[in-house]
Amino acid sequence: MSSNNQEIEFGEDGSVDLSQFRRSFSDVSRNDAGKSIVQSDHQVIFFDDVVKAHKKYRCYRGQFKSMDALYSEDKGKDIWLIEFKSGEVNAVDIKEKVCHSLLIAMDLRLIESLADAKSRVHFVLVYKLSNRANLMRYSSGNPNRQAFSGTLDNIRWCFHDAVSCVPEKFISDFIIPHYGSENI
Repeated sequence: MSSNNQEIEFGEDGSVDLSQFRRSFSDVSRNDAGKSIVQSDHQVIFFDDVVKAHKKYRCYRGQFKSMDALYSEDKGKDIWLIEFKSGEVNAVDIKEKVCHSLLIAMDLRLIESLADAKSRVHFVLVYKLSNRANLMRYSSGNPNRQAFSGTLDNIRWCFHDAVSCVPEKFISDFIIPHYGSENI
């Protein structure tokens, strides 16, 4: 699925074209065993490959971590950074992915600043139900509102909003409203 030969293409105005990095949700949500967490043919930017191409473009030698997917309807509109987890949810790993993804998005001019991220970037963590016990807590004021555990709560300030959900809820609350119900 991943290709190390992809290169980031820039327009004359400095904008970046990420269309070559499109993959299905089924592809970008595969775990290490090759099983998809979300079954959908709808297309999203495979951000892991964008980060690899960016690292090559900038000649970085260090290790970068990134979100699995990026979704945006158009330049200047809201952006969703999406991470899929079927195993253990490691808060330190998620925090590193958040930091690296935001820095790369700024370098590619997808977002202008942390203030811009705070106003229009959304973070979504999609996890298998078996992770719920170590990740989720319910707001005492609203038992239907899901929130991050204390270990992940401190990344909220980077985003317009940050939520976590199971794959079924991601399909009903994100994919269907943004893409429609075909090809799910």
